[in-house]
Amino acid sequence: FDEKRNLYVEGFESVSLPRSFVGSSSVIISADSVSIDTKHGLTLGEARIELPEGLPQLAPEELVLDNSVIGPSGVSGRLEAVYKPEFNAEAKQFVGRGSGELGGVPFAFSSITIELKDNDLVEASLAGQLLLPFFEKPTGVAIVMKSDGSFAITLGGETPLTTIERKDLLR
Repeated sequence: FDEKRNLYVEGFESVSLPRSFVGSSSVIISADSVSIDTKHGLTLGEARIELPEGLPQLAPEELVLDNSVIGPSGVSGRLEAVYKPEFNAEAKQFVGRGSGELGGVPFAFSSITIELKDNDLVEASLAGQLLLPFFEKPTGVAIVMKSDGSFAITLGGETPLTTIERKDLLR
């Protein structure tokens, strides 16, 4: 401690956090390059999150938070996952990582992005493909959530299925 009661850590670079439960939950976290930043808090160079079994199979297999910080002003970090969904036209199902069903409809993630800054949502988006009933080809879907609580859903692909329009409301 200095004369202004600021804490300084000397001779300590970082440690690794082995697989550990988060509180009393079934969520497991492990991390590399865990260090103490006396101005911001506990920094995690790369944190891997494992969700509990029993969640929908669409939960990504690998959740990685980059440059995350847990400090007095909250949690900050960015989670990003990118998938390359493949569609089996014969079985009318998506295969590979990030694929499964959503409400009984074949679905596959293309990307997931969530960013927090001091517990505030900076960015949140989900993108993927789904096979709507009565259609032979998958269509793209994207959901973007904003910090003010609003969100936008985009449904479409390379070739539009149809266009629905209500003047001054939606297209």
